[in-house]
Amino acid sequence: MLPHDPPILKASTPVSAVEAALVHKQHELDAQYDIITRAQREVRRIRRLADRQMQDASSHRLAHVLTDSDDIAALSNTIGTAAVDEHLTLETFQYDLPLKASSAQPPTAASMTRGVRHRSIYERAFLSDPVGAEVLERCAAAGEVIRVLPQLPMKMKITDGSQALLALTPTGSSVALHLTSPVAVAALRHYFELLWREARPLTGAPPPSDSARERQRHEIVALMRQGLKDEAIARRLRLTPRTVRRRISEFMDELSAETRFAAGAEAQRRGWFDGSGDE
Repeated sequence: MLPHDPPILKASTPVSAVEAALVHKQHELDAQYDIITRAQREVRRIRRLADRQMQDASSHRLAHVLTDSDDIAALSNTIGTAAVDEHLTLETFQYDLPLKASSAQPPTAASMTRGVRHRSIYERAFLSDPVGAEVLERCAAAGEVIRVLPQLPMKMKITDGSQALLALTPTGSSVALHLTSPVAVAALRHYFELLWREARPLTGAPPPSDSARERQRHEIVALMRQGLKDEAIARRLRLTPRTVRRRISEFMDELSAETRFAAGAEAQRRGWFDGSGDE
């Protein structure tokens, strides 16, 4: 047979042909099975990784322990500035270093301009310490509503009922817990309100009813009932918007009102507008 001669096909027995075809098909099936098996293992591995990442993300989202003092300080300084509606604080008189007046974290002007309500409870020891008293004075002057208790169990900050920073050590500078769990934050906020009702206002008794401050407060409430905004009230009474917001925060605290509407209703009940109350 020469190189250029056409190939000669030779018939094989039917059994041999079928066996050869079956062997070839088995090899194909084995290869496909190996591919499927590897794919299934990869899917299981990806699923385990995804589940682990979801658990880690959920844990980080709801509760995160901070052990770096710089991270704790940064979050403590910024958690209040992120507030939209309210910022609550419990502040014990325990510090790693001597307290300085510069340690005060009063509400920022931007926060007050947004109408954020800042309420804080301090330990009574602040009042007997010159620097501590200055810290309270600075915070109060910036618009913070302050009350005092003899002792507090811990340091804590809550913003908008959505996140909380809870000290896990007496000073809170080395270990803290950042919570964004709605259930946990709501429980801490409820605890704050219980303490708030027990605490005494920093300013003591309210001024006499015939004082200029009292009259100013009644004027602000009356204008609020007319639907005027803070800026319009400030222009009408020749006050700064910051002063108006501070006065509103003060009488909302006095009336134990959570909203401005509730404050107006309670003021009406007490007879602020007609001189007759039912207290």
